[in-house]
Amino acid sequence: MRSTTLGQIRWALTFLAATVLACGDKGPTQPLTLAVMPAGDLRTPLVLHTATLLNNGKVLIANGVNVDSLPLTAELFDPATGQFTITGSMTTIHHSATATLLSNGKVLFAGGKGGSGSPVRTAEIFDPATGTFTPTGMMATARVYFPAVLLTDGRVLVIGGLPSGPTKTAELYDPVSGTFIPTDSVRTAADFQTATLLRNGKVLVTGGRGPGGNALAEADLYDPATGRFTPTGSMVAPREGHVATPLPNGNVLITGGASFINGPAVATAEVYDVATGTFSMTGSMANARALHTATLFSNGQVLVSGGDVQFYGFGSVARTIATTELFDPATGKFLPAPDMSSPRESHTGTLLPNGAILITGGGNGTIGYTPTTVLRSSDLYAWH
Repeated sequence: MRSTTLGQIRWALTFLAATVLACGDKGPTQPLTLAVMPAGDLRTPLVLHTATLLNNGKVLIANGVNVDSLPLTAELFDPATGQFTITGSMTTIHHSATATLLSNGKVLFAGGKGGSGSPVRTAEIFDPATGTFTPTGMMATARVYFPAVLLTDGRVLVIGGLPSGPTKTAELYDPVSGTFIPTDSVRTAADFQTATLLRNGKVLVTGGRGPGGNALAEADLYDPATGRFTPTGSMVAPREGHVATPLPNGNVLITGGASFINGPAVATAEVYDVATGTFSMTGSMANARALHTATLFSNGQVLVSGGDVQFYGFGSVARTIATTELFDPATGKFLPAPDMSSPRESHTGTLLPNGAILITGGGNGTIGYTPTTVLRSSDLYAWH
């Protein structure tokens, strides 16, 4: 277990001030450098958790898993102090849930697994003003390992996931009534899909683990105006455990993943072109990875961090990696970046208001490995 001293925290604050705030002092002939340093530690080691940037600039960490417990308590990371503090507790266990920042500044948590390990229908709302969680309406279908996305009209779309087997159902959460309403279904039942809000208000859904454990290459578009899913171009490669990241030009970067459960991860990446509705390969990563993060910096580059070289592999040796790399949309290439302080998978990456990216928690071998190390450490990436 890594401890963070007061001196390290002070240095972290100095680091952020020097790197993020001084970026504008460099001329065009002095390119910025990406640096990483340890930040404060989570109060509880967590994996399969969520990290949500609140409107007040703090980051809410919740609904994760520890080695021997399913913590109900949530934490807040304050960029002003570099520390994590305990906030309110969730009303019920539903780890591996989704967390969606609503238009009113509150956070919706939905689904996940309950204390018995089975998917649940429960949902609740976190109010940053009071630091408390309260139950809200339940989903029509219990589900875990599904995406959720905030629509431009303030509703939240949840898609697919795993009740007992993959499902093709989807539903909409209405924050006004506090209820979930079924909507159109995707073409193929799956979990581990991605869902990305596009600038035109539609939602791009890609890949996922279909029936039998094999990955899908298909992609659908959800139109909130019609409440319907329609096919769009298929990905070049089938993927599950991949990540989709919106780019500054409105297109979407797809990275990594695997083609079947317990299968090897891939290093390939592709880009969805919104104008043509097609996918095309871009440069490949240096490392194959699944269950990683891919977070957009404000300069348009994407920080890809960690993951595992297998998609939920099994065995006595974890294959989790600590490497990171940067995707440059201008060149379509991935560039080396500093390693994290620890190998991580199923962790989180969050862009902070000051331009730094906060990496929290995760596991060195998340599911299937013995032993599994769940992390409390966090890292900060910033330009200077």
